[in-house]
Amino acid sequence: MSIRISRGLWALLCIALFAGSSLAAPYQYHVVTYPLHPNTKNNIALPLDINNRRNLAGYSRIFESGVANTNHATWFQHTHATDMTPLQQKATSAYAINDDDVLAGTRTRNIFGTDRVVPVVYVNTNSLDLTPIAGSDGWGIPYAVRNHSSADIVGETTTANDVYHATLWTQIGATTWSVSDLGTLADNDAFASSGAKDINKHGDIVGWSHSALTSTGTSGLNTHPFYKPAGGAMMDLNLLPGAHDASSGYAEAVNDGGLVVGWLDDLDRPSNADDRAWAWSASTGMYEIAPPPGYSECRATDVSNNGVVIGQIGNLSYDTGYMVSFGVGQTYNFDDLLTDAFAGWDVNLFAINDRMQIACNGRDASGNRFVGYAAPVAGVQNFVSQGTFGAPGALPAGWTATGPGSASVVADPTDPANHVLSMITGSPIIVSQAVDTPAGPFMVQFDYLFASATGTLDVLIDGVVVDTLDAPDPLQAGWLNGGVVIEDPLLLGLSGVELAFAFDGVTGSQVLVDNIELRSLVLVPEPASLALLGLGAFLVNSRRRSLRA
Repeated sequence: MSIRISRGLWALLCIALFAGSSLAAPYQYHVVTYPLHPNTKNNIALPLDINNRRNLAGYSRIFESGVANTNHATWFQHTHATDMTPLQQKATSAYAINDDDVLAGTRTRNIFGTDRVVPVVYVNTNSLDLTPIAGSDGWGIPYAVRNHSSADIVGETTTANDVYHATLWTQIGATTWSVSDLGTLADNDAFASSGAKDINKHGDIVGWSHSALTSTGTSGLNTHPFYKPAGGAMMDLNLLPGAHDASSGYAEAVNDGGLVVGWLDDLDRPSNADDRAWAWSASTGMYEIAPPPGYSECRATDVSNNGVVIGQIGNLSYDTGYMVSFGVGQTYNFDDLLTDAFAGWDVNLFAINDRMQIACNGRDASGNRFVGYAAPVAGVQNFVSQGTFGAPGALPAGWTATGPGSASVVADPTDPANHVLSMITGSPIIVSQAVDTPAGPFMVQFDYLFASATGTLDVLIDGVVVDTLDAPDPLQAGWLNGGVVIEDPLLLGLSGVELAFAFDGVTGSQVLVDNIELRSLVLVPEPASLALLGLGAFLVNSRRRSLRA
């Protein structure tokens, strides 16, 4: 198998919006980086899921004095990362998060003298063990948490026969879940295995299972994708037409509209071309999702409610990566969709929410590790009156400073050839500029670097605080990419309103800001009426960052 074990990205809008592969992509991606936990060892952090609040679930490699470095379940938010694991605890991880910030994952626990990975749920930073199915030795992994009034969880646990069974944990109280063994497609075989990978708001579940028969009716256990509608029986989705009968297939995700995505390992195709992505719905049946030009295989691993699919790609030359597709025949290498500001970044993608924001990690152009999300943004249009951070000294034309502190343009401490905005408190110091806001939902983007372990930076539009960042303690060495989504109708389509950065804290606190942008978000309607909307953006350029026009 040539594709990376970790989840990656490709996106498919499930209609043919365009024809031919030479058309320019309708949008690019901007990366927003989040603070790492201060005890993260070697900046190793992995986000495995993202909710619609842009919060991430995953793990961090944590250093504890006197304890071996271990992975700790981590809740990543815009302003900080929370270690969900008590001190001196063995390895833990968080695999899933819903919009109520309920996380599901695992912890390592000693059972009868043997370390076992057991399923847990994290509610308000408290970890609660999930009961395994009857006869289990305790081993289990939860993969998804339902977005519903009941935070049901699906995954897999071992049985008394030491095989895996798809498992449903149903929430019956604020901190209580019951457990159900979902069985397999081959319930007449006690040694058949299965696993549940996703659940939608209706309670429909998808995953993989051993199947009792091949498509030609011969005996044996094959791995097939399954779909289990809420309250119904597990259905065998079988394989793509023409695939080898002994091929293995897996369903990875289902959206609220019943669109299922997954992949199969086709034994009729050579290595590095054997993974084939597919989608299925009750109305269309199963159809193949082809990789972009230059690649011979792909996997589909997630799907949002507006029909965007994510996955991975590979080819016969052992090249692997990520792709985005805007309809049938419209696929792109994800690296080509990053704005120029992120040239040279190595970005790994893991999960997607309903705003097409994608959980990611990797290394920046300087080799520094990061964690955060990639957001779709429009091409550049200028909404600012004038002004850049192009020369040290006073603020450029169009910018105003008020308050007892100081604001000026200074050399970037990480790159003296670049110039950035410096704000030093006399409690507070406010820097502002008149801007026009886009008519639809947009994103305020900026880079920031706290030079002191004290101080709070607020971002305001027309006097409304839209984002707040607290200085980390201890400080982080490099720049972070800030970003906040604006959807309040009262802040849309305004002319000549104030965009302000207000910095407050202990006298002498300092923060640096650069590359301030207002970029319209790409909105994707429901699958029945998919169309891309008109988009615009606002930009303040600097030498360290330039964006493609």
